[in-house]
Amino acid sequence: MEYTHANPMKKLILPTSIALLLLPCLSLLLLAVTVKANTQYVVPCSFNPMCSCKMSQSSLMVKRDDYLREMDLQNRTSSELAADAGTQKESRLEDDMSTVMKSGSMEQAFDVSCVGVPFAFLPALPSGKLSHVDIVSSGLEVAELISPSRISSSITPRIQIESLRLMSNKICHIGDNLFRGMEDDLKSLDLSYNELDEIPVGPLHTLRALVWANFHSNQISSLEGLGQLWTHLSPSLDALFLGNNDIMALQRSKNNDQGWDGWGHSLALLRNLNWLNLDGNQLTDLPTDTLPRQLHTLSVAHNRIIRFPSKCVEQLRDLRWLDLRGNFISELPIDTIRTEPGYKLRLKKLDLGENLISSLQGGAMFNRSLHVRDLYLDYNRIPRIPDSAFRGTNVKGLYLAGNGLFSIDERAFHSLSSTLTLLDLDRNKLNTYPAALDHLKKLRFLYLANNRMSYLPHGTFASFGLQLEELNLASNRLEDFPATALRNCPKLIHLNLAYNMIENVTKDMFYGWAESLEILNLKGNQIKELPSRLFQHSVKIRELSLSFNPLKAISDDAFVDIADTLESLQLNMVFEEALFPVELLRSLRQLRWLSLESNGIVSLPTLTMDLDKLQYLSLEGNRIAALNIKFFRGAKLRSLQDVRLSHNRIHILPKHAFHNLEAVTNVALASNRIQVIQHSVFDHLPKLVTLSLANNQIDRLEAGAFLRLPSLLKIDLQSNKLQEFSWDALSNCTNVFMAASLNLSDNLITSLQSGGELETNRLYIKSIDLSHNMLAIFPNTDFLSVIAVGGLKRLLLGYNKIKALPDRMLSTSCQNLQVLDVQHNLIQDVGRYTLTGATGLQSVDFSGNLLEQLPMGFFANLRRLRIVNLSNNRIRSISNDIFDGTVIETLGIAHNYLTKFPSSLSSISSTLINLDVSHNQIDHLDAVMLSYTPNLVSLNLAHNKLTLLSDNVFSYLNGLVSLDLSYNAIRANFKELFHEIQHVKKLNLASTGVNNWPHLPLPSLIALNLSYNALDCRTINEIPANTVIRLGRIRSLDLSRNRFTVVPSFLWQYMPLLKHLDLSFNPIRSINRDSFAGLVRVQTLNLQSVGVPVLENVDSDSLHSLFSLTQIKMQTWPGSHLSQILGGLRGLRKLDIEVRGPVLSSQLNYIATVDAAPKLKDIEVSGSFLKTINPDVFANTGIHTLPECSISFKHTAVRYLPEGFINGLEGCTALTLDLRRNALQTIGLQSIKTNNSLSATSTKHLAGGLWLESNQLTCSCENAWIAKWVTRWNLETNSMGRLITRLPDEILCRDPVNLKFNNLFDQPVSIETCSNSAITTLCLSVREQFPFVFLALVSILYVL
Repeated sequence: MEYTHANPMKKLILPTSIALLLLPCLSLLLLAVTVKANTQYVVPCSFNPMCSCKMSQSSLMVKRDDYLREMDLQNRTSSELAADAGTQKESRLEDDMSTVMKSGSMEQAFDVSCVGVPFAFLPALPSGKLSHVDIVSSGLEVAELISPSRISSSITPRIQIESLRLMSNKICHIGDNLFRGMEDDLKSLDLSYNELDEIPVGPLHTLRALVWANFHSNQISSLEGLGQLWTHLSPSLDALFLGNNDIMALQRSKNNDQGWDGWGHSLALLRNLNWLNLDGNQLTDLPTDTLPRQLHTLSVAHNRIIRFPSKCVEQLRDLRWLDLRGNFISELPIDTIRTEPGYKLRLKKLDLGENLISSLQGGAMFNRSLHVRDLYLDYNRIPRIPDSAFRGTNVKGLYLAGNGLFSIDERAFHSLSSTLTLLDLDRNKLNTYPAALDHLKKLRFLYLANNRMSYLPHGTFASFGLQLEELNLASNRLEDFPATALRNCPKLIHLNLAYNMIENVTKDMFYGWAESLEILNLKGNQIKELPSRLFQHSVKIRELSLSFNPLKAISDDAFVDIADTLESLQLNMVFEEALFPVELLRSLRQLRWLSLESNGIVSLPTLTMDLDKLQYLSLEGNRIAALNIKFFRGAKLRSLQDVRLSHNRIHILPKHAFHNLEAVTNVALASNRIQVIQHSVFDHLPKLVTLSLANNQIDRLEAGAFLRLPSLLKIDLQSNKLQEFSWDALSNCTNVFMAASLNLSDNLITSLQSGGELETNRLYIKSIDLSHNMLAIFPNTDFLSVIAVGGLKRLLLGYNKIKALPDRMLSTSCQNLQVLDVQHNLIQDVGRYTLTGATGLQSVDFSGNLLEQLPMGFFANLRRLRIVNLSNNRIRSISNDIFDGTVIETLGIAHNYLTKFPSSLSSISSTLINLDVSHNQIDHLDAVMLSYTPNLVSLNLAHNKLTLLSDNVFSYLNGLVSLDLSYNAIRANFKELFHEIQHVKKLNLASTGVNNWPHLPLPSLIALNLSYNALDCRTINEIPANTVIRLGRIRSLDLSRNRFTVVPSFLWQYMPLLKHLDLSFNPIRSINRDSFAGLVRVQTLNLQSVGVPVLENVDSDSLHSLFSLTQIKMQTWPGSHLSQILGGLRGLRKLDIEVRGPVLSSQLNYIATVDAAPKLKDIEVSGSFLKTINPDVFANTGIHTLPECSISFKHTAVRYLPEGFINGLEGCTALTLDLRRNALQTIGLQSIKTNNSLSATSTKHLAGGLWLESNQLTCSCENAWIAKWVTRWNLETNSMGRLITRLPDEILCRDPVNLKFNNLFDQPVSIETCSNSAITTLCLSVREQFPFVFLALVSILYVL
């Protein structure tokens, strides 16, 4: 990690859609972490303790503060605590807390948060006024207010909610009564990331105060017929988000002789709307009279708009933010934006980035009729900027990154000389500093990174240097520090010269200009020495990065002149072998952030210097074998909060190793070689919150290993070698207010001990993960009783060897247990009273065991039990009373031996929503059986033995939304069978023996799966129109693995909303221009193995009518070039191509040109016959500069990659190269270099990562670079702040001598031993010409 300069101008590059997504996240974050000290407190909700309620409890907070003051643990042992009255205070406080949590008095609740809590229907929320209710990522499919009478006899309360967030669920239906009681209170509604196929008009029509409505990322296809709704919402609605749907057109308002009157169904009816988001739809235009004229912010990014909507913009005189990013606009208008006489439109932001603009007209953009503060033209295709291209725009911030610019007219920015303050020319092809910049006088921020400049002349920056504050010249070809040019910039604050070829820096280079410099980035250069008093003339530097330089010498007083200002120092991967730089750091009194990762440091000295401001210290990836007990103790580190020592070679931790760190909150020691945690290793760390010891070799925890850690919330011990665990290891840890989580998964634990040495030890643990161990018995009562009564909420015991569950195993200490997971054990026997006493249990998972029968009443009277998973057992029947007294919503009994539909469901008929009985042997089903489950929303009957289904079998399931009948040999009259379930939206009839198109009278159907059948509809006469005419709302259709010999194009007219089509593995003989005609909304198309081996003809224009296609899966077809087939698919983003031949050469040429698929950014190549990849395979694809792109090869027989493999992909800002699951044996470093790569070891050009798992790599010289490269990638990526998964630290290679598999990170062959260029050259030559000799040579080198 590194500090980054917070430039307010650069922040504007975030598209509106990102801001939209952040809004709910920010509010969730506020709910989680902002608790006002004396007025609010977060406690488990009374209606469901898995949810959190923020309440007003000032008196409780006073008790909490008293408790923390009196519970001084600093120098007290466990026995002293036992004798102290503090124990009684603790008990009394816990009782107070328990009373509040269980009382059900929620009148003081402000916010309810149920994030990640699984629900089948909305919970019974408390009555009264609530500020925010969040039910997020809960799996909801139907949103409807469920009366508590369904669960109890109480009267439905009136719920007043101001903000309701239901995002990231699976909601496809909104009940008419959802907002009952909220009509005058609900102001904010978030239904984003769900599966709604239309705006819920009825429910919304009841709301009278709605201000903010979010329907982002649903499946809404049309805004037709919503006039009355818009009129109703108009007085209050201020912001409306409809992004990432499937809207193709906007409705226009009516014009009459008197002018615009807003009549019709247009969004223009929303006369108080200020913010409208329509990102990610299928709009091709913004016609006039379609939008509210008072709009302030309009975002239509990532649509299919081909022309700048001048006429529409003319009507929006209050518009300030306009986002058109990611469309298909090819030119900017030179015509006037005509507004009212004497009025000029003034935009704060106009975003035209990621379009297809190829040129700018000289003269005047928009004919000087539009003023823009920030103009985004980045990631277009503008090779040159002509004279006066921006005249009359008054631009202050201009973004031109990623255009492939190589020429800028000398007077290009002349008209902006007195207005432009920010200019971004990042990621272009500039060989020299543009003379056009000499006309600028007000420039404060200049970004010239990722160009090809090797020299900056003397007068560079002269015209605006006195104003310049930030300069980015990273990733150019500068060989010398540009000191002369920088002398024109005396007020520079932030300078980035990373990833150049600078070899020398001296103090004189900073003379005369660096007095104001605060941030300096020199990482990734070739600097070998830091001389004495290097920063004598730049004494204000706060942040300094010198990582990835081959430093050989650093003077001890190199930083002495910035001792009082330097706050952040990064020296990652600068030494091969080094000692901790004690003298270098001695004078740095203000240092807050220090990173010394991957430097070969082998030991830690005794620190005596004053580092009392240091908050973050990272020594990860070094070779430290042992911690010096005096390393922390001798230093003044009173502010240190974060200590990172992971990925070292530490094998022992001395006692009291971290004793001095009273402010530390996080200690990371993962992926070391630690074997034992001794007594008091982690002792008296009063603020420690998280402790990671994962992926070590720990086989023993001594008593008191974790001692006096009252703030501990998370301890990770997973992936070690523990064979037993005792609570004696934790003494005086955790606290009553914030219970901790303990992860012991993936060990070898066979025994759990309560501990005997620390009798009064009491722990507040909310979650224990013991999965993937060797436990043969369930944790006994003694072990569980150490945990504070009612404290344990989650107990995870999956993947052990437990054979039986005793009676009352949870009754003593687990009354409030919410989640019990014992999946994939060897459980055969359970007692009748196994779960008795676990009254708070909500979710149990018994799947993957050997259960044949459950005792009568096994789950009975668990009144909070909602989710039960009994899948993958041997159950043949279920007793009638087994679910009595429960409120089960979701029940899984799949993969058992049931021969009859369970009749025991009657007791949960009012609550059961989701039922999965797939993969059983049920051979009969009738309406009476299903009458016990009238409220089902989802029913899975797949893989049974059902044959004959009566017409009325589903007659009681009026609310059914999802039905799976696949893999049953069904005989039924489908027309009558589905007559009573008109609300079904998802239907799976795969492998049901269908050989004629079924009659499906399902007007709400969205997803239909008919794969693995015998359908072969050769003519339109074989599919009567009345069988498909009611399928007009279908979005997803799977027809794969049938017997179609022609594309069933006659279907498309009945499916105008189809988005996803799968025709793979059909014996289609011909594909022509009419095959997909009319599918204007299809976004994903799967043609994998179509026509193999019978395909006779493919017209080159057969796919051109697929206007909206973004992803296609296909194979290479003989006689047709990909560039011709993909021509016209301008919206294509992803191509999955199976190469049906041994060589990949020119097949990918010209597939991503402007006329073919200009937005293509993700290519996946597969093919079991593919053995050879020609050099420069991507050189002629036409892929232009993109913010990110991905290249993937999977399931091929390729053994070697050619040099220059990724040439042609230099324009990808964040390129991901995924080579997993191939037959690769060697990967030369030259194969992953591009023409722009400056350093053989730099990973910056593969910012998305290099993924190599599951290959056949040899432990050879050619592969020796991989381990260091991966290490550097992890460091460089983290330093960029990118949220990308860490590349794995284990990549297997095969020893060519003994044929055993080793980890590349541990292999004895290093880069140094393979550095002889002659040998390397010989290896390359021999490999190509004599592969067998090459393998022999590798073996010899390896042995040597």
